[in-house]
Amino acid sequence: MSNNWGAVQTLTVNGNVTTSGQASNPISLTAGSNSITILVTAPGGQTKTYTIHVTRQVAIPY
Repeated sequence: MSNNWGAVQTLTVNGNVTTSGQASNPISLTAGSNSITILVTAPGGQTKTYTIHVTRQVAIPY
């Protein structure tokens, strides 16, 4: 992952360090609203936080 302020030094997804370009640990989604927070740190120490909001529908039994 690169950006306009340099290469990524660390990438954290919901508090778990992840290797850039690799899948993160599985993220459990509950029914309803879920937030996934991604913290990107550049080698110079600059940080940028992204938040993804995911809504999982309630399972309907068949």
